[in-house]
Amino acid sequence: MAEYRQRVQRALEFIRSNLARPIRTAEIAKAASFSEYHFHRIFRSLMGETVGHFVTRHRLESAARMLAYQDDLSVTEIGLACGYSSSANFSKAFSSFFGISPSALRNPGEEHKQSVGVLKKRYGKDFSPSELYSLPELPLMAERLSALQGMLRFEERQAIAVVCISGSSGYEVAPNVRMWQKFVQQAMNLGYCAQDPELFGILHDDPVITADERCRYDACIRVEELPASPLAPLFCSQIPAGRFAIFHFQGPLAELDAIYRDIYSLWFPQSGLAPCSFPPIECYLAAGPDEDCMVDLELQFKTRSARG
Repeated sequence: MAEYRQRVQRALEFIRSNLARPIRTAEIAKAASFSEYHFHRIFRSLMGETVGHFVTRHRLESAARMLAYQDDLSVTEIGLACGYSSSANFSKAFSSFFGISPSALRNPGEEHKQSVGVLKKRYGKDFSPSELYSLPELPLMAERLSALQGMLRFEERQAIAVVCISGSSGYEVAPNVRMWQKFVQQAMNLGYCAQDPELFGILHDDPVITADERCRYDACIRVEELPASPLAPLFCSQIPAGRFAIFHFQGPLAELDAIYRDIYSLWFPQSGLAPCSFPPIECYLAAGPDEDCMVDLELQFKTRSARG
């Protein structure tokens, strides 16, 4: 089963890299070195949903983030970027899943009639578009933007090789801290890294959009050289090259969600930049939350120039 997890991880990376086009299940199975027949059963067993449901959900959740935070792209462009052949097909699928139209998501301050979509019926997840945004009054907005600027630096860097393990508890803090402790010790025992390695968390999902049990979190350790075949359930990956906006946050863990929301909905729109599709990264400068639930970490976002 551990080997299967590594191969399904390759399938997940293939899906993420190919959302802009139609994907056949046979292609995904091939990327994971499974026959299509066995891939269906194994994927559902490990992921808790069919590959078809996963791909559709991932397309639409990615679209929701892009609609909220990449306003230099039109609804049609976002639909195409998420694999839909037309604006009409995208709007129909999006409305069916979230119970609200793509254009309505971009106007969170207005009252919109919302129906019960697939997200609620299948996953039991309520969806409130306004929760994706920080919408303070102008004086407070300026204060919060100034605070973010004080936390910010930019870094242009090459790809970073990492050995990873996928968490099984979403974004729950306590089980992830335990996972990290075991993972770091195992990586050092195997010679993948030395004492005090560089630690990254990759957050694939937004809990405002994604049901808690479907949120995916990868713990990653920087390595100088990728092992040829890491001990399962570990797997190899990389953080891509590019220009990153990096915010240093030191404070209560409970404030972290608000910082993320401010970065996406306040800082990005005025920065001339837009977030790339690669998920946000946390770089941990201290080992987990302390006894007072204080953290010291960097929030890293791969960026691109926003279109005018």
